[in-house]
Amino acid sequence: MTESSSPKITAVIPAFNEENTIGRIVEETRKYVTEVVVVDDGSTDTTRNVALSAGATVLTHSINMGYGDALATGFEYVKNNGANIMVILDGDGQHDPADIARLAAPIISGQADIVLGSRFISNGSKKDIPAYRRFGLGIVNKAWNMSSTSENVTDTQCGFRAYSRNAIDKIDIQEAGMSASLEILDQAGKSNLRLMEVPVKVGYEGDTSTYKPSRHGMELVNYVLKKLREEHPLLIFGGVGLVTSSIGLVFGIIAINGYFDSRYLPFGPTIVAGILIYVGTLMIFGGLILNSIQSIAAKLEDKRLRK
Repeated sequence: MTESSSPKITAVIPAFNEENTIGRIVEETRKYVTEVVVVDDGSTDTTRNVALSAGATVLTHSINMGYGDALATGFEYVKNNGANIMVILDGDGQHDPADIARLAAPIISGQADIVLGSRFISNGSKKDIPAYRRFGLGIVNKAWNMSSTSENVTDTQCGFRAYSRNAIDKIDIQEAGMSASLEILDQAGKSNLRLMEVPVKVGYEGDTSTYKPSRHGMELVNYVLKKLREEHPLLIFGGVGLVTSSIGLVFGIIAINGYFDSRYLPFGPTIVAGILIYVGTLMIFGGLILNSIQSIAAKLEDKRLRK
């Protein structure tokens, strides 16, 4: 890595109605970075004015577009401002700006392209996470690691992250909502960007998040399912087809037993069995075909990248 001994670090803070905390966060963050950029995602309070008064550069969305779009705006700005490192942190006070140096260090030393803050490794703040969040995060983390072919990540949802210039240039966020956090990990794996996790402590006093956990969770689940459908079609279509066909066989056995008892095939179980077995078989063959297409596409993409 060619980062200088004093790299230019830009901190990007997505913010939506954070007037009570954004001023303090900007002032604290300015101690550790070259520039602080606040992406005001359509706030209806004084977030923009407070951030400007605290010394931040403010990029404004006229309406609330979502966390992913706010990140995309921050990435686009940093791609053009010459920063060596970009750090993302929240504007609600959950992240401690003093940890910025810890996140930036592996990039400066050339060990990583993306550094993820983690609440789940030694010296992190796992024990401080509310129980319902810890449960939900555990499910998302496991689901992601099962669906992803890249290295395992202990904390897929911590918004405290640092990016090298290489990562800044390669990441292209398309997801509008909170699923952008997974999209970035997905793109990192495909671009062979090196990931590293460092422990961070996250505060939850007052539970300041402006994002509903249920909506957040559904966005993440939808993204994982979309990834599985696109990259592992045999697992999704074949698995569902196998289950459907198996249920159909159960109804078929019921129909056959009914025939032996009465010498008549029971209409209901027979029809259900036929439909389920037919649909299940189609899904299995569909999964096999889509899996073959996906494998061919992956090989062609690999050849293209090697040229």
